[in-house]
Amino acid sequence: MKEEKLTLSLTGKDSHEFILEPGRGDFNIGTKGLSKGEYDVWIEKEDTINWDTLNYHYNPLFKEQAKRPYGFWPRWVKYSGNDTGWIDWCKKRSLEEFEWFPQKDMTVHLEDANISTLTIHSNYRIILFIKDKVNYLKLDGNLENYQIAKCEQVPALSFNFQKSKTKQKSYRLPDFPTLHLAIDVTIWNDVNQKPFDCTSLLQFSNLENIALIGNVENLDALQNLKNLKKIGLWNIPNLSGMPNLNDFKYLTKVIAVNIEEKGGKKLRRELIKIKKTKKLEYSSVCKLRNRTWFEIQASNYFSEWSNQNEKKALAAYQVCLQKVKNAKEVAEVKSAMVEFITQIKQLRNIETPEWDDVYLALCNLMEKSSLPVNSKTWLDWFYETKDEESNSVNLSKR
Repeated sequence: MKEEKLTLSLTGKDSHEFILEPGRGDFNIGTKGLSKGEYDVWIEKEDTINWDTLNYHYNPLFKEQAKRPYGFWPRWVKYSGNDTGWIDWCKKRSLEEFEWFPQKDMTVHLEDANISTLTIHSNYRIILFIKDKVNYLKLDGNLENYQIAKCEQVPALSFNFQKSKTKQKSYRLPDFPTLHLAIDVTIWNDVNQKPFDCTSLLQFSNLENIALIGNVENLDALQNLKNLKKIGLWNIPNLSGMPNLNDFKYLTKVIAVNIEEKGGKKLRRELIKIKKTKKLEYSSVCKLRNRTWFEIQASNYFSEWSNQNEKKALAAYQVCLQKVKNAKEVAEVKSAMVEFITQIKQLRNIETPEWDDVYLALCNLMEKSSLPVNSKTWLDWFYETKDEESNSVNLSKR
């Protein structure tokens, strides 16, 4: 199959061109001056998007499905901006996922939008009205600013605390009264950030499936979720208070991967015992880890890199992390970060996706520093060092 050159009238006649690669199902739209990251096309803040221009394009691998009146491509859309025309557009055609980064307070009515998975990243006030066509709702950013004003059928839910900021000692879910009948919830957190407080899950008394990822606390609260059937635990550095698996009467599946060693051994013994008396779906407790692993390996932002680059980047990051944690002066923090970025620039084939990983690693470094260095200063250091003349890397900014 060959690439297909698309001419799109997104903001005016033939305003944008895009090369559609065979097999590609996504399309990403960013707004100049508002959006961060890489996007396929860019629009101006004041632009109104003609979403219908996407109705009549088909991925070359799916030409046989061209009978669909509103097209087959794209199946996934990522959009950063405030144009809400996509809502009416999604009433006419279905999407597997719409990922949205709104840049102001918004109220959106999605009752008739055909979106299987809706992902929203926002620190603004977002009021949602959803019906039964959204099967999976994923929220991150400042969760306190989300209000689910209407929800006729509760979808599977995912809450992401990886980029959250709070003055409290732990992360908690705000109350979502319209979602109280939820049966499937996933919690995302980083291993080395503040813990997520599991007591805030008790608002979902009907929960059947729970997945916990990252640092958590008050695991004993799970014993009050009497209907739990499936439990997933990933990258958990502290299993204190985890109820005995026998406490879950309807348990059918347990997956625990990369969990702390002592609690993991206890969990494994309980699982072995249960398997002798009860038939479960595939269940496993594996990859028990010590504290050092959680401090270093679980924060490996370079795991998708080539083996050689991963090892070098991780080694440089570990050195930088220790220097940042031990720094007594701001100048020491800057020196450590500049050294780290300079070492990354010397690696081969470091392109935009790799710089995105480096950016996330630096966000974690910011959390580890006890010195009063604001995020803008960190980013200025990052871009200044990254964008110095180098023949070995792509220096385009995120």
